[in-house]
Amino acid sequence: MDAMDTSVLNQTKLIIWDLDDTFWDGTLSEGGICFRQEMLSAVIALTRHGIISSIASNNDPGETRATLEEHGAWEYFLFPQIGWHSKVDMVRSILADVQLRPENAVFLDDKPRLREAVMTGVPGLLEATSAQRFTAAFRMWGAERPHADEQLSRFHQYKLLERRRSAQRLLSMEGPGLPEDFLRHSRIRCAVVPVSEEIFERVHELIHRTNQLNFTDKRIDRDELRQLVCGEDTECRAVHVEDAYGDYGICGFYAIRRGPAPRITHFLFSCRILHMGIEGALYARLGRPAIDCCQRQLAAIERVRADAAAVDWVDVRDAETVHDSSQAERAAAGGKARVVLIGPCDLSAVAHGIRIWCSGLIDTNSRLMFVNDEGKHITHFGHCAFLDMALRPEIAHRHREVLMALPWFDPMLLDIDFLDDGLATTIVVSAVRNAQCAEYRHESGDFTVPLDYFRFGGRNVTQRTNWDFISGHIADYHGRCPDGFLQWFSEHFCWLGLPSAERYLTSLVRLVAKLPPASRLILINVPDVEHVTIYTRSQTEEDLVAAWKEQHRRINRAIQQCAQQFAERVGVIDLNRHIRSEADFAEDDSTASAAYECFYRFYHYQRRVLVGVGVDLLQLMAGWGMMGITPQTITELASRAFTNSR
Repeated sequence: MDAMDTSVLNQTKLIIWDLDDTFWDGTLSEGGICFRQEMLSAVIALTRHGIISSIASNNDPGETRATLEEHGAWEYFLFPQIGWHSKVDMVRSILADVQLRPENAVFLDDKPRLREAVMTGVPGLLEATSAQRFTAAFRMWGAERPHADEQLSRFHQYKLLERRRSAQRLLSMEGPGLPEDFLRHSRIRCAVVPVSEEIFERVHELIHRTNQLNFTDKRIDRDELRQLVCGEDTECRAVHVEDAYGDYGICGFYAIRRGPAPRITHFLFSCRILHMGIEGALYARLGRPAIDCCQRQLAAIERVRADAAAVDWVDVRDAETVHDSSQAERAAAGGKARVVLIGPCDLSAVAHGIRIWCSGLIDTNSRLMFVNDEGKHITHFGHCAFLDMALRPEIAHRHREVLMALPWFDPMLLDIDFLDDGLATTIVVSAVRNAQCAEYRHESGDFTVPLDYFRFGGRNVTQRTNWDFISGHIADYHGRCPDGFLQWFSEHFCWLGLPSAERYLTSLVRLVAKLPPASRLILINVPDVEHVTIYTRSQTEEDLVAAWKEQHRRINRAIQQCAQQFAERVGVIDLNRHIRSEADFAEDDSTASAAYECFYRFYHYQRRVLVGVGVDLLQLMAGWGMMGITPQTITELASRAFTNSR
């Protein structure tokens, strides 16, 4: 089969892949595929050339993702569309999400009728062809040129855009709001900087690659750009953009001829900042001068003029210089380590301790129990069910009304933005909630949710005989238990019981697969309670304690297997190194029930244990080179910390 015309790749910024009989051989829903490693190699090579990939596939989303993750392919696809709606709608949705024009996209599918439908339904699409024709052309095209983006900077910028989209969808779960509400929440900042040698090539690239937001449509070569930048009558500036979700780098350029009648001769922006209002804010800052607008952009510049009067959410400032480097490089240069802690409230003491011991060297970010504005205690941080859902934001978006009906749910439980910002981060996850909670599967089969098990004395929430008891506990801890809620929950969710070791391990593997390359995961296990004493008053309580001890064994087994499987990326803090006796747990209460002790006492520790956890955390980070401090220095800090904790 002939290859497609290689010149198409000169205009290509996005490849949209079908999967069945295209990316792999066979049909996933019919019971088996043959993975084609050469297609994954093509996706990776495309990424290094600055060309991103997405998916438009008619398949089950969960099964598809699991298959791609198994082969290490999932992380290379941006804004995937997987489901049963039309390929035309999928391609349109992907283009809207990545903010690219059809003229920069190629669609790959083995079925000619689908290729024809997409070409007809998405006017202007650059090409629709088979994977075989495309990869043959790409091999010839790629052989003639070096990788243009070896550091995958363009890919990471689109990952940042994907993360921003996910945050916007999560925020929408809290209720309807205007688009401007999200933009104000985003804290958009623009630095207007001179065109230095360090960013000259980036500006030249913008001038030649930018189409959608190039309002003057002028192309100039390097020599002409240098003359323009050095000219005395023209002010040339680049625009560097950041917001609450990360650093977008150099995203814009303008040239304005000063004088009695100032005039903008170049005004262009990367599509990665489309719909953020930056063009309007900058135009207002420049005094709304005349602009050499090209004919095709007349309507767009009218929108910019309107935005200039309305945009109040973009902070535009002058700056002397901005390094066009990655976030990870800037973080490394600053030497400040980043730690995210996910789990129960005891971790707040660990965070406080390491900030004091390593003042100025550590930036901590916690996802711990809190009381939200509705008075709900939000406690399930770190549970595998919510971690899984956080890694699949499309599921949370699809079922947002169901999730918001749960008294123990808050969108913050799904906030894992730290995985997508490209910075070297140590992520610490406590296993406590996985040892305490049962899972319930939604009728759609798309997701599960956790809820306390041992605190409820081993009761199943979907059994009517337990409702009087459980409704009171939900009201006490989560604000209220609405009338009819338990009936509704039982109709739409089914009981799965405690997570198995295999279930928890699978969730941890998914989390590891999502880690940015420079980040590391630390798991805090649960204590070995095999020989602790809990006084029981009935056979029911004895059975509960036996189930609790077995669950601890399962959870710790899964953690150990994960650490062995990913020894270079995963560390373990073993609580049992610091627990010498039952006196290291919370104070004993002889009047407490077995359920209370299984839920509370053996997850709260004396200060000495928490100090040990903090020191172990620092030792692991120092060993990985995650902070500008040596393991020996950590040992000295530990000595002082233990002395002060007695």
